[in-house]
Amino acid sequence: MPTVSIKKCKTYDKKKVKKLILDSLKEIGFNLNKWKNKRILLKPNLLGPYPPKDCITTHPIVIEAVAEIFKKVTKKITIADSSDISFERDTKALEVTGMKKVAKKLKINTFIFKAEDMMHEKTHGKVLKEICLAKSLKDFDLIVNIPKLKTHMLTEMTAAVKNLFGLVPSFYKRKYHILGKNHTKFANLIVDIFKHIKPELSILDAIEGLEGDGPGKTGIPKKTGLILTSDNALALDLVVADITGFENLLTNKYGLERGLIKKNFKVIGEKPKIPYKKPSGIKLTLAPIVINLFHDFVVKKPYINEKCQKCMKCVGACPAEAMKLKNGKIVIDRSKCIYCYCCSEFCPYKAIDHKRSFIGNYLERLHNKLMKRPTKKCS
Repeated sequence: MPTVSIKKCKTYDKKKVKKLILDSLKEIGFNLNKWKNKRILLKPNLLGPYPPKDCITTHPIVIEAVAEIFKKVTKKITIADSSDISFERDTKALEVTGMKKVAKKLKINTFIFKAEDMMHEKTHGKVLKEICLAKSLKDFDLIVNIPKLKTHMLTEMTAAVKNLFGLVPSFYKRKYHILGKNHTKFANLIVDIFKHIKPELSILDAIEGLEGDGPGKTGIPKKTGLILTSDNALALDLVVADITGFENLLTNKYGLERGLIKKNFKVIGEKPKIPYKKPSGIKLTLAPIVINLFHDFVVKKPYINEKCQKCMKCVGACPAEAMKLKNGKIVIDRSKCIYCYCCSEFCPYKAIDHKRSFIGNYLERLHNKLMKRPTKKCS
C-alpha cells in the first residue's frame, strides 16, 4: 500500500532535515540497502538560476541531506534536471541554486538533460502514445524525485507528479506544451509521464514553498514547515493538495480516474491545514467541460507591463513562438498564444500581468453562484 510520511520542519538545518528524512524513509518502508552500489539520480526542481531564498527551486540543504543518506550505500550519485530554454541557463542554474556547491562538497556528479539526449518509448497514455525522455535515464537504477512545493499558473500546483516533466529533455518540452495546449489536456499529459516513470521515491521540500502566481518570480514565498516523503508521487500530491486547499488539482483528479492510485493509502503524521493563495491563470473550480468549451475566455491572458527590460527571456521561453521584439517593445501574437504562461514563469522582472476577458469573469461568477445554490430536498 502506498504510504506518505509528513514531518514538521521549520528550518533548513541540515542535521534536522537529514534525520527527519531518514525517519520518513523508515516509516514508508524504504529499504536503503537495496540500492547498495547502485546508480542514483537525484531529480530536484531547478526552474532556473534562482538563489534558495527565492523559494523557486529545491533547497540545496534538502538535496545535500538526501545525497548524504544515499552515500552510505553508494558513491554513484548524480544531481540532474533541465528547463526548456537553454543548456547555458541550466548550467548557470546549477551554480546559483547551490547544487554545484553540494556536488563538489560530496564529490558527486551534476548533469543537464540536453536536447540531443533523448529517447522515444511507446506508452499508453491519454495524450501521449510515444514519450520522449532523457536517454541518460537508462544510466540510473533509481530516480529520487525531490520537488519544491509551488503554485503553478498552468497546472495550479507543482509538486511530485509535475516535477517529472523535468525528465523530458530541454526543447522537447516545448512540443509537449503545444500538444497539451489547454489546461485539461496538459494535466493529462503530465499524468501520462507519471504513469510511464512511476518513481519509487519522492521527497517534497515544503519547508518553504511558493504561493500565488508561481512557479517563478511572480510567486510569493510561504513558510510551510513540512517535508513529505512517499513511495508514490500521486499519493504525495493528494496529501499536499489537501493540506494547501487545492482539492480540484487536475493531475490528482485524472490520476484517480485512471486508477493509478486508490484513496485508501496510508498517511503517517499530522496533516495540517495550510491554505495557499491560488494562481490567477485560470480558475480550476470551473468544470473541465466549461474550461474546454470556453478556454480562450476563461484563461487569463498575458500582457507585458512597464517593468519589461527587453531581456528576451520570454521570447526564448515561448513554445508557440508567439512573442517577439517589434519597434522596441515585446509584443504577443494572440493568434499563436496557447496560455502556457512560460513567459511569466521565466521572466526575471515580474514584467507580465494576466487579465481575463469580461465574458470569462462572468462565467466564473455564474459557475460559483450555481455551485453554491442549495439543492431542494425530495419530500
